[in-house]
Amino acid sequence: EICACLVGSEMCIRDSSIANLFHLCYADAIRKTIPRKRGGDLLKGVISMVRLIMGEKGTGKTKKLIEMINTTAQEDNGSVVCVEAKSTMTFDLHYHVRLISAYEYDLSNYEALRGFLFGLYAGNYDISHIFIDNLFKITGGECNQAADDFLNELERFSNATGVKFTISVSGDPALATDGMQKYL
Repeated sequence: EICACLVGSEMCIRDSSIANLFHLCYADAIRKTIPRKRGGDLLKGVISMVRLIMGEKGTGKTKKLIEMINTTAQEDNGSVVCVEAKSTMTFDLHYHVRLISAYEYDLSNYEALRGFLFGLYAGNYDISHIFIDNLFKITGGECNQAADDFLNELERFSNATGVKFTISVSGDPALATDGMQKYL
């Protein structure tokens, strides 16, 4: 027996005979009517739900990120999370934003950060957007395959759950790997 229900802004179809849950999500206006499947990828040619902001130190990445976070917190119905190396944005962010210091949770590599982010969502399905300020400062990483793999993991997770990611990175955009270029 198949039944449909509306959960938040998502249409869910539940097949009670095998207890599978498939989400047909209708995201932003850009992604309207694009169906998703559990654990699947978005259709080819669709704009990614992972966004990378890259620039040299002092080019205004954090200021731009703060504006984006505050706008999202005021306009979005879901929970908004911001992860930064240390809590320096405390007084700059809207009070609805959950600010997390990576230093307090010893998130010093990609694996730890990935597990932490996925665990956040497992504890709160209302999370709609996760912002990460200065990824390389948190993980000690650089423009390499590990960064590509991390961003690809976030994209797979985003496609399966609908959570959007916006990540800032300090560095010359010309040095970004091919894998990172697709998120710029």
